[in-house]
Formats: sequence, C-alpha cells, structure tokens
Amino acid sequence: MAKLDGVKTLDMVNGEITKVAYGGAEYERVEGEAKVGDIVFVTESWGDQNIGEFFVVTYTTSGIRDQIVGMDGNICEASTYRHNLRIFRKVSAVNVEAERLRVGDYAKVVGQAIVTEKGDIVKVIQDTGCQVPFMVETMDGKDTEWRTEESLVRATDEEVAEAKDAAARAKFKEGAKVRLKSGGGDYPLGGFTDGNIYEVSDNAYNHRRGTLIRIEGGDCFRGSGFAAPDQLEILTEEKAAEIERQQAEEAKWAKIGRKVGEYKNGDVVRYDYGDNEICEVVDDTEEGRVGVQTKEYGICREKPANLRLITPVEARFDR
Repeated sequence: MAKLDGVKTLDMVNGEITKVAYGGAEYERVEGEAKVGDIVFVTESWGDQNIGEFFVVTYTTSGIRDQIVGMDGNICEASTYRHNLRIFRKVSAVNVEAERLRVGDYAKVVGQAIVTEKGDIVKVIQDTGCQVPFMVETMDGKDTEWRTEESLVRATDEEVAEAKDAAARAKFKEGAKVRLKSGGGDYPLGGFTDGNIYEVSDNAYNHRRGTLIRIEGGDCFRGSGFAAPDQLEILTEEKAAEIERQQAEEAKWAKIGRKVGEYKNGDVVRYDYGDNEICEVVDDTEEGRVGVQTKEYGICREKPANLRLITPVEARFDR
C-alpha cells in the first residue's frame, strides 16, 4: 500500500485531527461511509499494518456488516467497522455532491495504471458512460487510455498548473537550439538578448524563481540564463543555422550604419549572376530597386538581392 506523503494537519479537537491539507486542497473529517477520492487515516488494520498513515480511497464495496475500503489500487483493504479509519473529504465536496468528471476536465490517476502512472495528471477527452467511461490523454498529448471513474480523482488547479509546466518544459531537450522571445537583459537572463539563439542545458533547473529551463551562450560571467517555456522558441538545426546566417549578415551591414540591402550612390557592387560585373551605384535604393552603371547596358535598376556590396561609398579612396 502506498501511503501519502506531505499530508499536513491543519486543525485538531481533543487530540483528534479534524482538518488536513494535501495536494493544495483542504480535507475535513466526516462521518459515515468513505467515497472514492477521500483521504483516510488508519487507526487499526488487519495485521496492524499501516497504522498512523494516510491513503487515498480508490474503491469501496459493501461488506456484510460494514464498508470495505480499497486504497491506492492495491489488494490491501481496510474496514470502516469499529471506526478503524478516519475519513477526510475535500472541503469543496463536504457540502456539495461530488461533480462527475466531464470531457475537458483534468484528473489525477489514483488507481492501477497501464499507460500512465499513479499520480499522473491526465485530460478527459471522451466519456462513453459505460463501465469504463473515460478516455484520457497524457499531458504531452502523446498517449491515451481508457479509465474507470474509480481510478481518477479531480485534479486541483495547482496540480494541473504544475503538470502543464512540466509537459511544456519536457519539449526542450538538452542540446536543443532555442530563440529567446522575451526577458533578455533582465534577471535571470542578464547578458541574453531577445531574438538571439542559445542552447538548452537543463529543462528542469531548480531556480529560486521556480523550475526553469537553463540556456547557455549569454554574454555574462557564467554564461547561463534561466527562462520559462513561453519565453523560448524551439528551433530545428536548419532554422537555427538560417537565423544565425541572417543575424551575421545584419551585423555586417550594421557596422556601416545600414540595413541589409541598403545601397547608396557611389557604392561599388558586383552582380551576383552572369559575368559578375563590377559596377557603381548611381542611384540610391528606391522602390525596391538600385540604379547601377553597367558597361554594356548602361544604367540598370536591379533588385538588392542580385547585388553584393564590395566597397561602401564612405570607404572609397578614389573619392
């Protein structure tokens, strides 16, 4: 039987626990029969096992004199007879009948699993109303399986948020090329620039600001930065190489104070096709064309993409 870790006592009366917290939700002590999704505290058990431990109820059956409670999908069971179990129910469900899961809801796996594991958060994507009614999908969207109502409990908002974050971070594999979309220059991304390409070194780094993705290549002392998934864009090797080439070209033109393909009167250029003639720009770039003086055809207006800058007018020694 797998006991629950992290159950905190919130209130006690005369030495008896009356309220606990677990998984971001509060549970209050209730009398009567246990329900699937309740938390139970074992005070007595067959063979004196698991006394003093908490468990999640995964199924219940009616015995001859009392109710049999199964916990965590194991063959181990305990009885409510003589109050061997203390039952705690989620506060939101104490005064309201428990709402059945619907398509689109998120749930936590508490029963025996095949594709998923106990504790996994899944999304309900189909409900047939049959004995095994729910088809659920893993948070990464890669796998599905059919599950019974008893094997699922509604996930808390905190559990869903944590599972979504983990699924998002899992896409960023070690060594992946990423482009920084936002946050560059600010802590914890000092020395990193929005739009630049970096490399993932850890997708689950325990940072003081939470679990973040560590990236490398920044212009700072340690060279590492830390970002959330929505601050990064995953790139293929081909896309990363293309962007890096483009950024290198932009940097070359920026050194002379121009944008890529911005030509000025007096520049020396070369045709990038034919006989690679060397020409002089006689008219600035206008309406997407550049006026160049050719030997055989006079002044032609060419697309900037067909030209290569050899010497900007500012650097010509013959002027």
